[in-house]
Amino acid sequence: VISRHPLLALRRHLLPRRARADRLNLQRGALEALVAAPTGLLRFYSVHLDHVDSSERLAQIAALRAIALDYGMTGGAISGTAEVGFPELPASPDLVLAGDFNLEPGSPDYLALTGDGRLVDASRGDDGWSWTDPAGVKPVQRLDYAFANPELAARIISVRIDRQATGSDHMP
Repeated sequence: VISRHPLLALRRHLLPRRARADRLNLQRGALEALVAAPTGLLRFYSVHLDHVDSSERLAQIAALRAIALDYGMTGGAISGTAEVGFPELPASPDLVLAGDFNLEPGSPDYLALTGDGRLVDASRGDDGWSWTDPAGVKPVQRLDYAFANPELAARIISVRIDRQATGSDHMP
């Protein structure tokens, strides 16, 4: 996570995974950053979900939603700081989940993230592609997203995919 604004707290979250011998299976996760943005505190999650198994990805989505949407109950990266003489970090309702979700618009995985309306695709349904096959065999796909709470999504002015970027098969 890179920000021009101060990062007040960071924490990493390991997402569910199970052993898989037939295909590569990496430990997936999300990095949470509490950002002191000029418009107020923002929780930002850098996300990478499984690329092969939809059932594993659905378990990761359920865990990610619990992490992000139950933030007030879990206390963020640190709580109880008054005991050591520091102010408590405030809980921010505004959040962004961004990164490689390895799912396509309208898929069951996508609907598991957005179906109840508590998270919104911040690109407002842009069906543009964000991934290209390095081997040039598969067609381009939309696998990368920025999801936000509805109140923050309504304030987002613009979102774009930089298809001129180099260095990865995923476009920022």
